[in-house]
Amino acid sequence: MQPRPQQWSAWTIPDAFFALRPVLWFPVWTVILAGTRGEGLFKESGLSGWLVGISLSLFMGAVYLQNQVKDFDTDRINRKLPYLHRGAVSLRLANFLFYGLLLVSSLLLFAAGYWILLLIAAGLVVVTAFLYNLGKMAQKNNALGSVLVTVIAGAGLWILGHYLSGTEQFHWSSPTVYGLAFGAVGILTGIPDEAGDRRTGKQTLAVVLGARRAAWIASFILLNALALAVLFSDLVMAICAGISLPLFIWAALSGNRTAVFAAIKGSVFLLSILIAIFWYPVYLIWIFGIFAIARLYHKYRFNLAYPSFSLMD
Repeated sequence: MQPRPQQWSAWTIPDAFFALRPVLWFPVWTVILAGTRGEGLFKESGLSGWLVGISLSLFMGAVYLQNQVKDFDTDRINRKLPYLHRGAVSLRLANFLFYGLLLVSSLLLFAAGYWILLLIAAGLVVVTAFLYNLGKMAQKNNALGSVLVTVIAGAGLWILGHYLSGTEQFHWSSPTVYGLAFGAVGILTGIPDEAGDRRTGKQTLAVVLGARRAAWIASFILLNALALAVLFSDLVMAICAGISLPLFIWAALSGNRTAVFAAIKGSVFLLSILIAIFWYPVYLIWIFGIFAIARLYHKYRFNLAYPSFSLMD
């Protein structure tokens, strides 16, 4: 099935913005903020800080947009958000935005003088967008490869946050902990999409091993993240993983969508709450602000209750 041609209207700009999945920027920003350990988000305040924040958000949006382009058929089968397959955003516009956002983001980091940060962000884009999606070697079609990409992405995001804080050299345990936790959640996100992924030839752990086995592997990975967090006194992740692990085990025992969504949403939201409580209270305002705006947009535009805390979708 081909998407409808782009119909330019007053909705084009908001459609394009929400196609960047701003609600999903927060799990990424949460890991970045964890990497700062409360030492401050930017080494420099003012304009440079804003340029960095905007640039990294645009990088995230570009990656999420590219994933939707490459998963067009799968998302249609799984009835994912309708930006592309209902024609709200054309594939042509999505591809243009992907490369345009990468260029703009790079220029912003260049203007802010963050050379090393630009290299870290570029590396993450190579891993999460190009290595994951493109060509015969696309790791999204490899069960183990897709997990490794997610783990590397989580560790890289933590390192990016650590660099932004300007603190001293870190211990290897910290990015490993967050990489493992990020990977564990990533495995679970593939379970609700198993049917569409199977029909389109995408090889996630849920497709290869089944939902319950995939959830058990995710639980084991999170258990290792918890053990490392306790061993190296990472209180935030220890609390988050300790509370989330029973939800993961519930998902593994039952294999049902409600349990899986409880584990995914519960763990991500809990870590964001902990980051806000321990270090950045204003972060909650941003989360709930974007949540409310996105909720109004999707309800009015597509009659969808998204985003939602419901455990049924």
